[in-house]
Amino acid sequence: MNFNLERFEYLSYSRKHAEATQELFNLLQIMEKNYSIVDSKITATVQAGMRRTPELADSNIFARIATAISILFSDPSFSFSDQLYFKFIPYHRWFGLLFSVSPLRNADHIIYSFNQNGTDLGKLTFDNKDLAKVCMLYTFESDIKLDFNTLWLANKVMAANLFMVLMTPRLLGSPSAAAKREKLLRWLPGRLEEIDNIDLLPMGVLQDVFLNCSYSGYDGKHNIKRSINTLARKKIVEWDLTDHVHITSLSDKEKPIMLVVLEWFRSDHSVYRVLSKAIHSARSKFHLIGIGIGMQSLIDETGKSVFDEFIELQTGNGLQNSLRQIKNISVERKAQVLYMPSVGMSVTTIFLANLRIAPLQITTLGHSASTFASEMDCFLIDEDFVGDKTCFSERVIMMPIDAFPFVPSISKPENLTQAPKRSNPAKVQVAVAASTMKLNPEFLMTCKQIAEHSTTPMHFHFFVGFAVGMMLRQVKQVIVDYLGECVTIYAHQSYESYLQEIAKCDLYINPFPFGNMNGVVDMMSVGLIGVCKSGREPHEHIDEGLFKRLGMPQWLVTRTNESYINAALRLINNHEERLKIREQLAGKNTTRCLFEGKPELFGETIMHLYLETTNSRVPNACISDRQTLTGI
Repeated sequence: MNFNLERFEYLSYSRKHAEATQELFNLLQIMEKNYSIVDSKITATVQAGMRRTPELADSNIFARIATAISILFSDPSFSFSDQLYFKFIPYHRWFGLLFSVSPLRNADHIIYSFNQNGTDLGKLTFDNKDLAKVCMLYTFESDIKLDFNTLWLANKVMAANLFMVLMTPRLLGSPSAAAKREKLLRWLPGRLEEIDNIDLLPMGVLQDVFLNCSYSGYDGKHNIKRSINTLARKKIVEWDLTDHVHITSLSDKEKPIMLVVLEWFRSDHSVYRVLSKAIHSARSKFHLIGIGIGMQSLIDETGKSVFDEFIELQTGNGLQNSLRQIKNISVERKAQVLYMPSVGMSVTTIFLANLRIAPLQITTLGHSASTFASEMDCFLIDEDFVGDKTCFSERVIMMPIDAFPFVPSISKPENLTQAPKRSNPAKVQVAVAASTMKLNPEFLMTCKQIAEHSTTPMHFHFFVGFAVGMMLRQVKQVIVDYLGECVTIYAHQSYESYLQEIAKCDLYINPFPFGNMNGVVDMMSVGLIGVCKSGREPHEHIDEGLFKRLGMPQWLVTRTNESYINAALRLINNHEERLKIREQLAGKNTTRCLFEGKPELFGETIMHLYLETTNSRVPNACISDRQTLTGI
């Protein structure tokens, strides 16, 4: 599978619709697989005058792709059928990205060509035959005011697909793009359950909706999970995947079986760094069976060694079969605890969280938000990370702050280069570490205000995870739109290179509302201090917990944009105060407390919950009705 721009242009301009559509589909598939990185599978000939710089060449290519798409879709004889729409819609975010990195920025000009009121753009009316085209062309950067209710009434399934994919892009940095997600997170919950079958939704992006809602600033942002869970549970019942709970008596020498279902557990991944010590220690109380449900590359040999046994799930047989495999393992091994370190980074865990296969089913901070799933009993979390317990649907089990000691990100943290302590820098260098999903208009506008009000010249350094390929181009466009020339933007890079670069800065500020647990550790490890903004949700509150553990001054933990700006300006402009705090707190010795603790508390707590759930040790019984259980 490959894409050639000249071939696509020829097919589009010569009205060879079927072939042009297939060529475009190939491009979207390549972008999905390569995370928008342009490689040898995407070829184009760029005229000599456009080859002076890579940026100029890319601009030429993206403009030509957007133009060819415009020619294809605007042709009145081009029929974009419902069947084609549902084939293309799971790739909609990449379709939108193609336009956002082009000079056009969106596809509104094509949508306007369908308007039955001609050039009267104040009143858009479309023929039903163009509805699929309109939905496909309506991107996260569109300026058109789309009436959600009207579209929902016109075609509920088509609308639901569009509304889901509009929440899946990796970056919603413009006010227009972010506003769509905020509006949909208010509008769609509840209505989504009107779809009769979850199979009618774009299943390939379901986990992106489940996760990406956490990056919103809306208090009710996780309500969409309730609708997804309702549809997932309905499908589980349709598949006749019945709940099964086996409570068994154990001898004093026997350990209960705990199934640990893993999405990501590679030794360089944050889930491993935060949870592996605690999980491994639970082997003293339980027999741990790790189950890998993703690609083998997502769990390495170091990750597998944490468990007594490890089972690589057979993939490629569909979601239903994956769930049956996990349930069969649980039944055969008489599992007493189902533990998912994270829920939502795969469709499998979302569904599994709505199926009962063990007396006790728990999760932790692999993804720092509640699951809102019917069959998840407990959420084990550091007591200083909780924020507001009403943000959880599970029973919150607050653990001591030393129950989850981290694994250092590098083998010898004592060898890390430390940031220079500059007493009177001509320009203060401010680090910002964030994945693309954590960037949003509110945070970027706050950065802009900091730059505008600082009395000391300053420069931002944005270290953006997952910023590669076309995504990197979009990230640069968005950030520069806010910050102009006072920012340097770094592509996704190796961990070692990233640590070396942040060590050239003077301080850092954390993104919000979704905080930066591992980023805090990284920054402190190279000797930097910074500012954070705290909130109710665990992913909004973790930074505050870490700052307190590390002994940071209270004024560096803020709760409003105004106090965040004031704290950042104080840290930027008061060199003597900044250096004094760094002397007292920052560096590898300060972070040592994060790597030491009592990981055995994790297993002990789960054992207590298990005995509480099963009324201690009871005679063998097979119970399918959850209501007969106690304690949870």
